[in-house]
Amino acid sequence: MLTGYWRVWRGGSRGMSARQIFDILKNEFTEFSWRGPINLLNFPKSGTGLRLETCLAKLQGIKRKRGFPLMTVSEFLHFYNPGLFPIYDNKMIWDRILNDRFKGDFRAFCERQRIPDNIAGNSAEDTAVFLRHYMCFASELLSVRHPTFMQVFTDWLDRQPGTKLPKRTCDGATLYATAFEFTAIGASAV
Repeated sequence: MLTGYWRVWRGGSRGMSARQIFDILKNEFTEFSWRGPINLLNFPKSGTGLRLETCLAKLQGIKRKRGFPLMTVSEFLHFYNPGLFPIYDNKMIWDRILNDRFKGDFRAFCERQRIPDNIAGNSAEDTAVFLRHYMCFASELLSVRHPTFMQVFTDWLDRQPGTKLPKRTCDGATLYATAFEFTAIGASAV
């Protein structure tokens, strides 16, 4: 699915084999798994930010590309834990979300967190550090959500063609990163 529909290798060539990727996720990302206690809402306070950066660095070679393959890594990790890892799409996130609809929110977040421009500014390179801060930004936005936000999202998601949430083993109300993505992209279209 990732190589077909999502085309994770477009714009570069495969660097790691499927087995290498699987082994890194299985061995290095155990505390960030879907069944674990960390989700997008509690990630900033979990104390695992630097550990996550170390794990992310091990995925540097997932795709042959100059710089950190942020988009490809985020796509793999989202399917590993859709409650924690939002999919990061360079064009969508920078052009429509961080530099447009949520520009003020993102700038204020970066100032409060003292994130330097070389990590979170317009000319920032894709890095594991950026992905961690982006996840913290998403968490901050979700932390002020309406109490029924996740239920409304779950109800909406259940109505989407092919979803069939009642037949799945996951609880739609725990898909925080997925809810953030759909909400941010939807808000950027308004």
